[in-house]
Order: sequence, then structure tokens, then C-alpha cells
Amino acid sequence: MQLTFLGKNSTPGDSPTLYASDQDTYVIQGWKVYANDLLMQLSVPAGQTAIEVPTELFEHLTKDGQSSGEIKKFTAPIMLVTEQGTCVLQGPEMHDADALSQMRMPDYKSASRPPSPRSRPYWRKTVDLITPAQRDELFNSFQRDAFHLELRDDYGSPIEDTPYARWKRGEPDDYAWLDEWSALMKRVTSEGKTVRRVRVVSQPHSQYVTWEHSLTHLNIEVGEDIRWLPRHMLPEGVTFPAEGNDWWLYDDRLLAVGHFDPEGRVLGSEIVEDPDTVAECIRLRDLLWAVAIPHAEYRP
Repeated sequence: MQLTFLGKNSTPGDSPTLYASDQDTYVIQGWKVYANDLLMQLSVPAGQTAIEVPTELFEHLTKDGQSSGEIKKFTAPIMLVTEQGTCVLQGPEMHDADALSQMRMPDYKSASRPPSPRSRPYWRKTVDLITPAQRDELFNSFQRDAFHLELRDDYGSPIEDTPYARWKRGEPDDYAWLDEWSALMKRVTSEGKTVRRVRVVSQPHSQYVTWEHSLTHLNIEVGEDIRWLPRHMLPEGVTFPAEGNDWWLYDDRLLAVGHFDPEGRVLGSEIVEDPDTVAECIRLRDLLWAVAIPHAEYRP
């Protein structure tokens, strides 16, 4: 595939760039989308990916004979427009060696070949997420140990929204919303399996963690083992795998990595079985478990 450079928006080799190809398509180099709040708005087939580019990039279409580079309406491959005014596109990810050799791309960028106004195929690649209910199904298949690392001071999920709001208003709670989880934990721990958590928290506690701490005796009563680790007590030089996200580790072999929007609301979990990532998480679990404080001994 031969490319014709049409234009870019910043410095060479480090900017969104627009090319015309000799196959009646356009090739767009842009920032690969990793933000889950954007990815969850898209429906991306296998073999495709998503990138973000400034809208001004399309002004260069006039250099390929288009009557206007102005965007009149947002249709495929432009899938959505962000609050910052950039466009998110999806289409087939570029793997053509000849074409890639004509481009200069940093690792955090990607190129897609979306449909030009003259033709119509397109692209995208995203992380597959399972729902919280699907993640809980993993407790029906693990054999020995499930461990959860919790790193955030604020969370949000539909099942917690109402009881959390009631607590903030000082209203009583019958904890019925916890019944399903409690029954699951009673069952798996009665079978001799362990369910453990380390909660890494800031001090003083956020409002959410204060509420969470007030509920933890209920987790303990159904067999969970929970420890707390103030951030200032983290071992020096500690690093967090899985891009700093929370994760469940099942039987030292499978991870369910949590993904959240910027407000801390749960989006879903990514299943990871990569041996190197799992090994990193095992090492971190053992390190933090050894220094974390059992719930009965923890004094906020």
C-alpha cells in the first residue's frame, strides 16, 4: 500500500496525521483509545481498534480533492466526539508493512484505515469486560483462594448507590442488598476455600471508606478475611501491576482486573491469564498481605 501524506497537527512523528492510500481509503494515525469511559460507548468488532484525533485533522481532506474538510455530520468512522472536542474513530487496524514503513509512530499511537468518503470499511480493538455478575460466577469455579486488592478511596456501583445514600443521610439499613453476596461467601468459605482482601486506603478515610469500614464486620461474619493498609505504610518502591487497577486473583492463575470510570463507578472486569502479570500480582499480594493490618486490629 502506498500512502500520500495529507497533513498533521503538531510535531513530526508525534502527532495525529492523515494520509490518502492508493486503495481508495484514508489512513489516520492518532492516539490509541484506552479510556474505558470511551470504550464502553463503542461496539468494536474483532480486528478493529479505536483512535482519538483532533477534528482539525480533517481539514487536510481538501488536499485530496474533497470539496470541504469541514465535518458536516458525525457518521462512521467517526463514532463519537469527546468533551474536549476531539473525535474517536474506529476501523481496521493498520498492519500493512509497506504502509507502516512510510509512517513514524510512537508506541502509544496506532493507525487505522477507516472508510474514506469514497469507500466504506472501518476499524477498532478494545478490552473485553465482563459484568460484576459474570465476575461473581468465578467464585463457583475457583478451588482454593480468591484475593482482592482494593486501591481506591471511592467506588460506585448500582447495588451500593441506595444504601450508601441512606447511610449519608443517617438512615438505618437492613443490609438486604448484601444477601446474595453473603450467601455466596458463606457457601465458598464453608467448603474450606479462602476469600481475602487488602484495602489500601488514605488517612483520614474518605466518606466512602468510612462507610465501607462500618460494614466490614458483615464480610468477616460470612468468612472473608480482610486487612487494611494505610497508604503511608506501603513498602518503599512498591509498584502496582495491571496499570494500577484493582484485581481479584483466583487460585494464583487467573485475574479479574477491575475497570472504572473517572468517578470510580464500576465498568466491568478484564480477564487476564498472562503468566508474567499473574506472577507480579502474586508477589504483590504476598508482600502486602504480610504488612497489612487485620480488621480486628485496625484503628482508623
